Amino acid sequence: MTQPVQSQAYHEASNTVNQAATNVNDRLRNVLSQVINLETSSRDTIIEAISDEGNLSNSDHARISSLLQPGLASLRLREPLIVSAYIYHPTYQYYDFLVQPNPDFINSRTFMEAEQIKTEDRWLTPRLDEVFNSGKRVIPLVVPFNLFNQVVSSDDRNF
Repeated sequence: MTQPVQSQAYHEASNTVNQAATNVNDRLRNVLSQVINLETSSRDTIIEAISDEGNLSNSDHARISSLLQPGLASLRLREPLIVSAYIYHPTYQYYDFLVQPNPDFINSRTFMEAEQIKTEDRWLTPRLDEVFNSGKRVIPLVVPFNLFNQVVSSDDRNF
């Protein structure tokens, strides 16, 4: 290949990679935006859920879960990169009813990494889905629910 042709090829390849990176960044930003929208639109329900120190009844959990369903389900509709969402609290977990979470989630690498980053939103490394065992490769996003820097529970293991 001649130098000008090779130079043009490298330039075009670089442009393509930059466009792909920009697209991925935009989509990942949208994923985080959708989660923040869920936090905002379901704020009172999420506060009630993660404030639980073991005093909520099964019917309270069922009511909270029902209230969260529209927001959890709509995440996938608004952003196709979202496989599902899982709200973890030591006394109860909330998730979209269309999927079943891994019953051994608290022993997963995803959970252990989430436990280490309790104060900031964090993308974890790509991996097979450990939250729902979907068999899909995912990039987990951990968002600690301290809702606008207000700690709402004595146990800060909410994400």
